[in-house]
Amino acid sequence: MSLPLEQLGERLAPCESCDVVKRSPEVRHLLERHNELSRALRKAEQQARRWENRYRELEEATQEQDARIGTLERIQETGMSELEAELRTKIALIEEQRRAIHLLSVPLLHVGPRALAIPLIGVLDDERAARLTERLLQAICEKAIRFTVVDLTGVESLDERTACHLGQLFQAVRLLGGAVVITGVQGDVARAMIREGIDLTGVRIERHLRDALRWCQQKEREGSSR
Repeated sequence: MSLPLEQLGERLAPCESCDVVKRSPEVRHLLERHNELSRALRKAEQQARRWENRYRELEEATQEQDARIGTLERIQETGMSELEAELRTKIALIEEQRRAIHLLSVPLLHVGPRALAIPLIGVLDDERAARLTERLLQAICEKAIRFTVVDLTGVESLDERTACHLGQLFQAVRLLGGAVVITGVQGDVARAMIREGIDLTGVRIERHLRDALRWCQQKEREGSSR
């Protein structure tokens, strides 16, 4: 008949001090073996409880870590969204500033009902010349501009490309039936215009801007009186 170890121990425990056990090596050996197994079982149970507690601790630590990671991910997502929004705002602001700078670099000033003044400063590069020509021709067509005054007071020198851009600008205005007046031509600029062969046919030249505006007003009165 077989019994579980605990039940066997319960039955044999009262017999440890009896004469039968003392006289029987087999029974004594069985009791000693039982005691060893019981101690080993208790140690195994204690070790199992320790491992179980350790497992629970690790599981709790893992859950806490997962929660921290989730929180960090949400913070990161929120931070990235805010950073992207801020970056988009800054890019839009830079683009707006760039457009404003472009407009300032090629100003068109209304100096009369049908007159525009263009004060040029510095070098007229390809991009700036293209923007200026586009804005000027659009204004001439939409607002019936008759006189275009190009003030070169702020231009100290004239290279080949700038001279070419000015010549094309003058020609485009004349093709649309407008009159070109240039003012503020300095010595170096005048020599460059002659050297580069700019076609000044039909271009009015005045020494100062006020003289050009006075001429435009006179021509406007003459046209109105006809």
